[in-house]
Amino acid sequence: FITRWPIYEFPPEFLDKPGPARRFHPNHDISNGERQFARKCSVCHTLKADGKRRAGPTLFGVFGRQAGGLEGYPYSPALQKSDIIWNSATINRLFAEGPDKVTPGTKMPIQRMKNEQDLKDLVSFLQSATQN
Repeated sequence: FITRWPIYEFPPEFLDKPGPARRFHPNHDISNGERQFARKCSVCHTLKADGKRRAGPTLFGVFGRQAGGLEGYPYSPALQKSDIIWNSATINRLFAEGPDKVTPGTKMPIQRMKNEQDLKDLVSFLQSATQN
């Protein structure tokens, strides 16, 4: 049984290329924040309101949302009990310190970003791309 997880809304001719290059070398100009999303987030998360078939919940409307609060997604007990509200500061902290520190017990794999500009660009991209 093979599940094909859609990774990102790249053009079809781009997705036909094999291997990891399709995620890391888009054939069109994108911002650094979008590049960081494609590299770090798009395997598990979508930006669409009806995002389906991903390991993580959609990030559509994530700013202002309670952690573990998207209806229909099977969150870990740690996130279900969390009092975190996602905003620029909490998302920045999530990637600066890592999910294992900010949301211990979460199913999210460890993702830390040491490059401050990449992190700033990612948060800015997410804020723009996930608006309701």
